[in-house]
Amino acid sequence: MILDLENPDPLDDREFAVCVIGAGAAGITLAARLARRGVRTLLLEAGGRGYRRQDQDQYKGEVGDGLAFTGLYDGRFRLFGGSTTQWAGQILELDDFIFDKRPWIPGSGWPFPKSVLAPYYRQAAELEGLAAAPRGSAEIWQRLGMTPPAFGEDLVSAFSDFCLKTNFTEVFHDTLETDANLTVCLHANACNFVLAADGATVTGVRCRTLTGIERTFRASMFVLSVGGIESSRFLLQPQQDGAVAPWNRHGMVGRHFQDHLLGRVADIVEPNSRLPDVYLDFAAVGGYRFQHKIKLPPETQRRLEMLDIGGFITYFTGGFDDMARAYETTRLIRTRRWEKLTAASVFHLATNIHKLLWHKIPYSRSIRSIAPSRRRTLTLNVNCEQSPLSQSRITLSDSRDALGLFRARVDWRASEQELYTIRKYVEVVGDVFQARGLGRIVPIAELHGDDGGFAATFRDSFHHLGGTRIASSQDQGVVDPDLRLFGTNNAYVCSTSVFPSAGFANPTHTLLALALRLSDHLHTRLGAGAAPG
Repeated sequence: MILDLENPDPLDDREFAVCVIGAGAAGITLAARLARRGVRTLLLEAGGRGYRRQDQDQYKGEVGDGLAFTGLYDGRFRLFGGSTTQWAGQILELDDFIFDKRPWIPGSGWPFPKSVLAPYYRQAAELEGLAAAPRGSAEIWQRLGMTPPAFGEDLVSAFSDFCLKTNFTEVFHDTLETDANLTVCLHANACNFVLAADGATVTGVRCRTLTGIERTFRASMFVLSVGGIESSRFLLQPQQDGAVAPWNRHGMVGRHFQDHLLGRVADIVEPNSRLPDVYLDFAAVGGYRFQHKIKLPPETQRRLEMLDIGGFITYFTGGFDDMARAYETTRLIRTRRWEKLTAASVFHLATNIHKLLWHKIPYSRSIRSIAPSRRRTLTLNVNCEQSPLSQSRITLSDSRDALGLFRARVDWRASEQELYTIRKYVEVVGDVFQARGLGRIVPIAELHGDDGGFAATFRDSFHHLGGTRIASSQDQGVVDPDLRLFGTNNAYVCSTSVFPSAGFANPTHTLLALALRLSDHLHTRLGAGAAPG
């Protein structure tokens, strides 16, 4: 049942077993999974079924003195389905070693090994429609009828997958619309948790609409499943009694925020020597789509004391990544941000629309670009992990939104280790490509310039990580290994904000695994009749 807090729909006052705040990828997955198992669940969403500018504007905020950060507004979507209504669907598992402590990287590792998430990664692949997809680069190369690249010991060939269905309101349509155990309430903007006298039990969440309707929803357990930035923003809002929030006694909320450094780092000259087309664009096998990645094995990262990093080769036309620019233009049209559209971007979309359509149609062949343009070049691009103890931070600005909540302020910074990792990666790829006759790597001019100028060439990836990191103790993080908020006994966070180490992989696949694991944990607590605590 889907109701709207802005409309006079009847909603009974019975207490729910679980209240999930945020209907994006994780929130929908978690709520649907619990409802299907007979748990009376409430799913709250701040937006509506469609995009509205007045809803989106609650995401306006401030960018600090660090790097430019477009994801504060452009990388978040306040509507039913969240960013799944806009994303391309690219997913990739975190490698095993990302869960381990890497001695050369302070703060690295998770409080549990990857084996804990292994069964949930498999379940996530089923939800994403990828259960039957080829697994591993060896099988994909074999299905492509090609020999894997002989990169040597310092580079590894890998592939990211693309979900066949990207909008989770469609993936879980029947459960969201008809399951008797699930109630969805739209335009319910969560403002703050209501705490019991013990200061540790959350008894409700106060919500408000932009039209001024207020409602407090009650449940036995609560899960904050909003975006990576919004998680910190919600938990940083001052308590009504002026006290320090129980989950922030050590001031950890908003600290160690991360995003993947994304940017062009080199051009590739003489690309036609022995560089296969599949390196240059997207590939398809049996109706499943992939993008080739070039990464460093853990042994090389350890030897060179590097962070995790992955590269990919794209066509650039007129200084823009063809596919990335086409997706950005599509998002601007879908969200009616006409002021950001240009004639050049619309023309570019028209000439690349076949690539976007290919992502939605299960062709069993690789996409090929249109006739080469004189303005088209091949470039090497990277996604680089940020330091787990990043100096980037989310705080609150002095301005408030239409709901009276303080807006977010994001100060995004790059560290010396991150810039070192990117420079060393370009060096390694250059050596390998030259030795294998794959083309000459020509670094961008800023690569060996001053750190500030080099860092400024990167942009954020809309991968909002950290800020409520998972840890074994409250002085190191915000949630425990079960994702329970420290200082509470019945409130949890299921968001990319809990990632302590993120590797270079797209985060949604791991987030879904965490949501599925949390659903098991909550179901066990409820089934055992455990009192909160």
